[in-house]
Amino acid sequence: MVFMPIMAIPNLISISRIFFGISFFCLYPESYAVIFLFIGAFSDVLDGFIARQFGLCSRLGEIIDPISDKIFWMLILSRLYLSSIIPKWFLFVCIARDMMFFSAFIFMFINGINNFKASWSGKLTAVIIGSTIILSLYEDCQLCMRRMYLICIVFMIFNILDYCRRLIK
Repeated sequence: MVFMPIMAIPNLISISRIFFGISFFCLYPESYAVIFLFIGAFSDVLDGFIARQFGLCSRLGEIIDPISDKIFWMLILSRLYLSSIIPKWFLFVCIARDMMFFSAFIFMFINGINNFKASWSGKLTAVIIGSTIILSLYEDCQLCMRRMYLICIVFMIFNILDYCRRLIK
């Protein structure tokens, strides 16, 4: 019998998010595909909660979690764009934001800078973007969705400025 170290549980949850993203990408527009979106989004909260609550935080987890997040959400956004649910410009704005943060993360990791932690502005922005993505599946009002996309962009800008402010300190 092979035993897995308990430290691996949050990391396995993070990695499973990629599977949920791939499943959604391949199965959407089948109605049950949305289950993978909800489970993947929930796993983003669950892995960090378990790691912090039970003292299972690890450097590997700090690397795996944001990479899994980016892959998961890019799969979701790409599928929704290909299905004509979200506009191309929103997809590109989200990709640009994530690539900017990912590039900064890689730069800081390579240079041994360890203060690129998640912030409340990033978590709030992720909730706003995730809610907008889920709403886009069910909302037919184009004006409503444009307003939601605008709210997302405002929060993305605020989040970017917050990270810049923290890095300058």
